[in-house]
Amino acid sequence: NNADFYNIATDEKGVIQLFNAGAERLLGYAAADVVNRLTPADLCDPQALIARATALGQAFATPIAAGFEALVYHAARGIVDSYALTCIRKDGSRVALVVSVSALHGSDGGRIGYLMIGLDNTARQDAEDKLRRTEESFRLMVECVTDCAIVMLDPQGFVMSWNTGAQRIQGYREDEIVGQHFSRFYGADALAGG
Repeated sequence: NNADFYNIATDEKGVIQLFNAGAERLLGYAAADVVNRLTPADLCDPQALIARATALGQAFATPIAAGFEALVYHAARGIVDSYALTCIRKDGSRVALVVSVSALHGSDGGRIGYLMIGLDNTARQDAEDKLRRTEESFRLMVECVTDCAIVMLDPQGFVMSWNTGAQRIQGYREDEIVGQHFSRFYGADALAGG
């Protein structure tokens, strides 16, 4: 009943049977609100369910319902599955999760339900979004500089990026130079130190 993890167990049909303190804290529902009443799909962003069902359907060339079936598709086939999922809290806000789903088996070995273990992924997703925005801003800033050549090289000296200023000064378009060694710009005397 660890409050840091979202743990939901369902019966074979997907109806929630266990909703731990972590799920209560993360999603804002009391266990009494959901146990024997809802499926985990009822707590998910409908667009996330559609996207997952569509991706699985394409990967396996079979139609998959955008509901509980999409959440447990791999687990129903004996494969533990982990993926990103967006859920809707009781207050209507969204939370990004990373979930792991596995089948639960009874003493006779038959499947009796599913276990979903989740962890709040919001901080990681926010950090990735911030990094992506920062990288895009930096790329745009570098691209707009036309008076200076800004060139990024890998550790072996091969061109990784090439801005508009480098194109104006050196005369090479980006598609002509990315992947080339920096020595292409200098004569043998310059490279030898002479």
